Amino acid sequence: MYDVCCRKCDSVIVVYQKDGPGSLRRLYMDRIFAPDSLVGLQYNDLTKISPLGCPKCGYVVAMPYIFIKENRKAFRLFQDAVVKRLVKIKN
Repeated sequence: MYDVCCRKCDSVIVVYQKDGPGSLRRLYMDRIFAPDSLVGLQYNDLTKISPLGCPKCGYVVAMPYIFIKENRKAFRLFQDAVVKRLVKIKN
């Protein structure tokens, strides 16, 4: 799990479960776990989903689209718009 943070103000935008190696280029909507307002967006009509922005400063970091290769709804991240940080699980 990763905290995906705004590059401008360092505020957490989403908690995301990344699969596979490599850089973060898109956020699949079915892998977003927080905040509650963004969980379950994959069930909404794509035209009704707003661009993804930072809740603190309003900086837009991604646009909704369908990743054709897998036919999945996702947010396409703008280059260098976010920073990902590994979430440490407490025991």
